[in-house]
Amino acid sequence: MNPNIPLIKTQLEKLRELDKHCLLFGAEHHSYTLKAPLSEAAVATFEKRCNIKLPEDYRDFLIHLGNGGAGPAYGMAPLKPTNGVGTPFLGVKQLRKKQHAFSWEQERKMLLEHHAEALTQVYGELSQYSTKKLFELCEELNLPMDQNYEFYQGNGYYWEQDREKLLKEIKEVLDWHFDTPEEYLKLHTRKLFQLCDELDIPLNERDYRHYPDYAISFDDDYIYIEDFPITGIVHAFYEGCGHAYMLVVNGADYGKVIFVGNEKDMGLTNSSFTEYYLYWLNNHIDNFEYVRGLMHKHPTLDAVTNEAFKKNVFHVKDYALGIMGVAKPTKLFGSKHHKIYGGKAQNEWYTQQFEAWKAKQ
Repeated sequence: MNPNIPLIKTQLEKLRELDKHCLLFGAEHHSYTLKAPLSEAAVATFEKRCNIKLPEDYRDFLIHLGNGGAGPAYGMAPLKPTNGVGTPFLGVKQLRKKQHAFSWEQERKMLLEHHAEALTQVYGELSQYSTKKLFELCEELNLPMDQNYEFYQGNGYYWEQDREKLLKEIKEVLDWHFDTPEEYLKLHTRKLFQLCDELDIPLNERDYRHYPDYAISFDDDYIYIEDFPITGIVHAFYEGCGHAYMLVVNGADYGKVIFVGNEKDMGLTNSSFTEYYLYWLNNHIDNFEYVRGLMHKHPTLDAVTNEAFKKNVFHVKDYALGIMGVAKPTKLFGSKHHKIYGGKAQNEWYTQQFEAWKAKQ
């Protein structure tokens, strides 16, 4: 049996006690209560039907703790077969490569379509650029530097003195390059975006998702997999708004939790099911203790919130209410399915609760 099972039980009970009114995000949907566990036979039947073997820690959780219920955000999803669970997952790295190979080609064609005219006209405006930018442009376009290399090597740019020399000696190459659209097909999309940036060519909304900081890389945190099916996974946790955390049960990244967003963006957490579950428990428990310390230290709830934000601790008021043992009134905050967010009345109520709590300390 997974040695972390007793720890999970202890930490779950501790968090349930700290958040008695289920104020933290998603808690009121599961109330920190796990659903009934599955039998060994039921899990084995699922594995046989799907032709897979569940990760051991997840398997133990289902059998010894519960099949759904308490968990991050809106809670743990019960074990159910998903489309393609029997087909091995390609892995985040491989999907990223496939996605970017597809994306680069699509974005390259789109970029040429939208900016070909501006790109082919730019060679007539080279005189506006410093020698450094001309050298950088040559580098971006992989143009041979020839005798100009002595000016380029080690960033040893000789600015205005060499502008005339550079323009004269490589203008023919630049003319040909900018007047030959098929040459752009040899460029990486990232370089095309850099080129547009150098030349102040505006990018549209379709470009922009790949443009900030030229963020096109195999090492991106998230990938867009709308053109590639996700297989070999089961639902792990419900995040809400169409977002979910999945567990890889077949194929590459086996046993790891991955995030899949509502726009088909995906990222690898590098955590097992148990690691992710314990992180959720421990993080909230630690945040309760941290906020408790701030509440004793600061005279106002706003001061508590501001300092906590600096440590990337959010939903501070919910932690504070849990520490004070106060539930949110439905009249001010709404019900589970009909929330009311913000407003002067809510802020005044929070202030009143905090002041009352401070007076008792």
